[in-house]
Amino acid sequence: MANKKNVAKIIALSASVSAIAAGVIYGKFHTPTLTAKDLVEFEKATDIEKYRDRHLTAHRGLSAVAPENTLPAYEAAGKQGGFTAIECDAYCTTDGVWVIMHDDDVRKMTDQTGKVTDFSYGELLEMKFDNGANYKDFDDLRVCTIKEYLDVCKKYDCRPQIEIKDGRIEKLQSFYDLLKEEDVLDSVIIISFNFEALKYLRSLDSDVEIWHIVRLISKKNIRNAKEQNFGINFCAPVYSKTQKDIQRIHDAGLTSSCWTVDTPELLNKMLEAGVEYITTNCIVRKPENKN
Repeated sequence: MANKKNVAKIIALSASVSAIAAGVIYGKFHTPTLTAKDLVEFEKATDIEKYRDRHLTAHRGLSAVAPENTLPAYEAAGKQGGFTAIECDAYCTTDGVWVIMHDDDVRKMTDQTGKVTDFSYGELLEMKFDNGANYKDFDDLRVCTIKEYLDVCKKYDCRPQIEIKDGRIEKLQSFYDLLKEEDVLDSVIIISFNFEALKYLRSLDSDVEIWHIVRLISKKNIRNAKEQNFGINFCAPVYSKTQKDIQRIHDAGLTSSCWTVDTPELLNKMLEAGVEYITTNCIVRKPENKN
């Protein structure tokens, strides 16, 4: 177990990360950063090694050490090891390229402003990144495509976990076709707040793994998810003090997943509640020895 001083430092740092991940801070800002040493201290302060049947997802890549949703963040997650999945956020450009950005406006991460969906891929490539963890340490940061991201997931044997932010139903066929072309339908996890978008994708494929992101775990949300064979993805801090609603997901036979878990205390609560997939910016675990 890490000493009290280190744990206090970790909790203070991760509280800032959690605030950002939860959308408490808006506009242009610089994300807090962590080092490899900090990541080791996180690992020591958690019970994650007791739960090999639980899975960690790298939120927007390993976004505490490299700018979120960029190739360096995805590479960092893959190289770190111990992550089952790597998460990203997807939009379609004016020329039909599926790209990755969390916000619908480019201003958070780049030197320009405007809706992601109003730019061509070429126009996005011209933008300069001026935000994100340790962003000055990375040369040639640029907007990443879903295809490039999938290549990293394949390279490190991680499941792609893709949040559909572009809810235009007419664009989703091309998204599905891309996943099929890249041969990831058996491994991908598709998530979204947009229930209608998820229903459309389910109509295209009865087997692909899909999770509905919910603001509240309610009887209605669970019933709707069960009807469509969706999992439930919920906000962990909201349910940190009560586990009965999480149990309702399990009682319905649905996969449970949560976001965003950045402190040892919250991680251990989600583990105790039986949550299967846990999304994090900074918690790490040792890669499983497959020898």
